[in-house]
Amino acid sequence: MRLRPFFGYFGSKWKLASKYPEPMYRTIIEPFAGSAGYALYHHFGHDVILCDANETVADMWDMLIHSDPSVIESIPDDPRADVSHLTETQRALMGFWFAKAPVAPRKTISPWAEKYPGSSWWGRKIKDRIIEQMPYISTWSIVKGDYRELDNIEATWYIDPPYQHHGNMYPKGAKGFDFKALGEWCQSRKGQIIVCEGEGADWLPFRPFHDGKRSTGQNSGVGPSEVIWTNEGDSD
Repeated sequence: MRLRPFFGYFGSKWKLASKYPEPMYRTIIEPFAGSAGYALYHHFGHDVILCDANETVADMWDMLIHSDPSVIESIPDDPRADVSHLTETQRALMGFWFAKAPVAPRKTISPWAEKYPGSSWWGRKIKDRIIEQMPYISTWSIVKGDYRELDNIEATWYIDPPYQHHGNMYPKGAKGFDFKALGEWCQSRKGQIIVCEGEGADWLPFRPFHDGKRSTGQNSGVGPSEVIWTNEGDSD
């Protein structure tokens, strides 16, 4: 069973997950989790550790992993409903479904979603899907904070940081990011290492990976020129 995204997020790799190398270890670690597209796609039979410095994203994963499904059921189906009684994290989960692949939760539904309503936006179908999938991630763990706080254990490390030249739109973006230190950290991980980036990145010896047309659909946002670095031989 391939789990579908629990929320939309700019740069999600869920649609590309099948093209990346298969996990070689029982444990999958995503140090820059976002919507965790790789882990969702390859979760079956694997332990998953997520990490994110974005408090909103980390709190959503904490809620999805550890809460009873009733917490999701209590969120109104209607995206225009009064949400003043909800927690900030519940409102954030809704808000990430108010537009296509956003970088942060919206407070109101986008004009595009208003014009073309359907199952790609917040509503009963999305709620049902989230509730149905929650038991499959109940053993996952989330680290709220910096990627450097993760223990260096043997695992499949799927590393998808804010891109060097295209990552400044994120709340915790690439501005001021020490990519040289990140490259050294990546290479020091134990196990299988898969690092994602965009064309032009130079902090690891990246090679071309995916040159598809930019998708603007839900849970996409992946650009046309993806590059990759791994410590193992692999193929596209």
